Amino acid sequence: MVRNGFWVLFGVLIGLLTPVLGAPVQEVVNKPVVMKAARLVGQVRDEQGNPVAEAQIVIGPGTTTPKMVRTDSSGAFALEQLTPGRWSIEVNHERYDKKEVRVWLSQGLTTPVDFALTKLVLKQPATRVGLVGVGTLPQTDGLAQRLAGELVRLGAFPQVQPLSYIERTETLPVLRKLGYPLYEVLDHDRPDDALVTSLVKDFFEYLGLKALVVARVDLLTQPEGDKGKLNSNSKVELWELTDGRVRVRTLSAAGRSSTEDANLSKTEVDQIYETQITKMAVEVSEKWVTDNPLAVYTDAPLTPPQGQQTDTEIKIIPQPPTPPVQPPPPPRKPGEDNPLPVNTP
Repeated sequence: MVRNGFWVLFGVLIGLLTPVLGAPVQEVVNKPVVMKAARLVGQVRDEQGNPVAEAQIVIGPGTTTPKMVRTDSSGAFALEQLTPGRWSIEVNHERYDKKEVRVWLSQGLTTPVDFALTKLVLKQPATRVGLVGVGTLPQTDGLAQRLAGELVRLGAFPQVQPLSYIERTETLPVLRKLGYPLYEVLDHDRPDDALVTSLVKDFFEYLGLKALVVARVDLLTQPEGDKGKLNSNSKVELWELTDGRVRVRTLSAAGRSSTEDANLSKTEVDQIYETQITKMAVEVSEKWVTDNPLAVYTDAPLTPPQGQQTDTEIKIIPQPPTPPVQPPPPPRKPGEDNPLPVNTP
């Protein structure tokens, strides 16, 4: 009985595993999965938001099949038909530091990525005399920059070669490289300090300076009951490097003071200080009319621009005499159109 039961069970199992006679056998076919390509778009700008043209965008640098494209005049770029996955991207430009990032590219999707490049800081030959305004506090720093701008506007610091006004944005990459703010680099209280000397030397070399004019402003507010005295002092310094040492001398100094209502708003106080700065800039310019200390750096003497003058001169130019009017000849009689010649004995 047990043996017969075993064979019955074995037969059932064989029947289950054996396909029914005449039934089709299904064959599993592995079809290849079609992967959609990815796309990468973006824009390259500098730190001030200006577009960077002709920047090179490389995806997969160092691989056997990198892809490359350059930005157009607006700093935009697009890379098509990319393999999805995680990729390294490298951005290169001769005037900026190299930028490297990693991005995920998804199949069938467009991935946007923007880049902000830092200007490449290189040492330059000393070819110019710069002008900057600097202060230790935001308010004095802003007023010092205003003073520098007024010196340019009034002609005390004319922008002729080699005199060059230095925009604050031009100093940012250099200061980032040095790792110090501008007021610490140009610390006039300790110019002989070894650190300050080293910073000033690097600052000069990176900006191509042979000398630097520094505008400074100090403020002091003195309460006096319901009034307040607003005091401001300005100083224009000349920084030079001589035999590896920093030399600082004052070219001009001026001050202003006014007593105002203590209840003035901050905006009103700022306007009063700005007016004082403008007046001090005028004073400096007037001092430099005949003896501009920066003239030693230029080929031609420096003089502030003069106001337009209109000279009117009245001249009486004699006219040549008018010749007298000749009376017309009398009318001819008939037959006298061609008179015969008269023989004179």
